[in-house]
Amino acid sequence: MMRCNTLLVACFLGLAGTALVGCASASKTHSSASSKARVDSLQTVNERLEARVRLLSDSLQFYDAIQSGQYRRERRALQDDLTRIAYEVQLLREGGYVIATLATDVLFERGTAHLKTGADDRLRTVAAQLRTTYRNRTVRVESYTDASPPVDSLYSSARALSAGQAAVIVDALVDLSDRAPAQFQAVAYGNTRPVASNETATGQARNRRLRITVLPQAYRVTHPYETAW
Repeated sequence: MMRCNTLLVACFLGLAGTALVGCASASKTHSSASSKARVDSLQTVNERLEARVRLLSDSLQFYDAIQSGQYRRERRALQDDLTRIAYEVQLLREGGYVIATLATDVLFERGTAHLKTGADDRLRTVAAQLRTTYRNRTVRVESYTDASPPVDSLYSSARALSAGQAAVIVDALVDLSDRAPAQFQAVAYGNTRPVASNETATGQARNRRLRITVLPQAYRVTHPYETAW
């Protein structure tokens, strides 16, 4: 009888031990999952706090820039650049900055693209200016005529005559200024842009003209706008 009781106690203790082990294992699993959820939550909170710190840091840098005058200086520099760009765009629309407007009759025989004797002397002043002041600029030579038909049979229209005259002036300026031909543009308007009436001799003389301009350089922003904020 004593032996049976001992066996019963041993079995009971064995079952209790197994139950305790199972409970401990379940408790450990639950605790691990809870810890992971807590860590994830803390990481999320940490990321939000870091984002707020960055935002506050940026705001403080912006405030410091305003206080130090950096913001105003860069804003003024940007405004200056925008004003310059607007001016140069307008120049491009108008064909460039005019450095000379010459009467065609002073340079060419009437109705032809033949330069008069001494025409080079009149072009030397322009060439010197191109060589010294506008060395790296593109030069544009525009030729305009009146409504009269060309005298030279080589040219079939006023536009063709103005093209010939513009090309002759470009060649002369290339030689006199010692610049590359690629830096020049020849533009022929013919009689399409009169500045006076073609009904009078005086008006026709005003319409026969050459305009020499220089184009703005390709614009480069001179201020680094990677600001602190």
